[in-house]
Amino acid sequence: MENGKTALVLSAGGMFGAYQAGAWRALSAYLKPDIVIGASIGSLNGWAIAGNCNPQAWVDAWLTLGDGGRAQNHYRLPPSLADGVLDPRPFEEWVQTVYSTFSPQVPFGAVITELPRLRPRLVQTPGVTWQHLAASCGVPGLLPLRGFDGARYGDGGILTALPLWAAAEMGAARIIAVNVLQVAPASFRLFVRSLRALAPNVPDTARHLPTVTIAPRRALGNARDAFQWRRDNAERWAAAGYDDAAAKEHFIRGMF
Repeated sequence: MENGKTALVLSAGGMFGAYQAGAWRALSAYLKPDIVIGASIGSLNGWAIAGNCNPQAWVDAWLTLGDGGRAQNHYRLPPSLADGVLDPRPFEEWVQTVYSTFSPQVPFGAVITELPRLRPRLVQTPGVTWQHLAASCGVPGLLPLRGFDGARYGDGGILTALPLWAAAEMGAARIIAVNVLQVAPASFRLFVRSLRALAPNVPDTARHLPTVTIAPRRALGNARDAFQWRRDNAERWAAAGYDDAAAKEHFIRGMF
């Protein structure tokens, strides 16, 4: 296992990403990952973490995400389904702000999915742009797909919410994972099962790597909660993430 590297892997999960921010506030006290990887909202949280964000300030950013209408849903009649039914400007402003605020200090990878071929792709620094982060979070039908290298890409978590395979690809020897969708809303599970049945290749789960997973004990909310920011939800989820990560400190220290 190359250099004994530790990867922090962050799952998809929309507004449930506040849980990841809370988990990082606890993890940051005793963990310095060598690699950070994210899919969907995990790519935004991962970009900030790889860029040495202040853990409490990052939680605070989640608690004020609704300020200025950034997280409000602005529906529109799109030119095509590939453009999504949400006005992407508030979302793009958020992504560009996160991207420009932080600069990864460790190798970082974002997972995106080629559509309609349903093929996942790992994009690594220094080749990650804000458009890659936007693509990783771009739920098909809601937000625009992004074009790279002659193909279109969307949400990195639609086949596998937690991209453990990417940690193996980036040379990790062990994984600390934060999976907000380990217990997912029923509609999410049905959607993912349907897509996985159509996909030509679902990535390996990297079961050969020692892994500690931090996850909520029950679903954080329903599908609507995952797409609509509310401060009370963000506060509750961030607190839960902190508590769950703090409870795993003994197991994580044991990996070293």
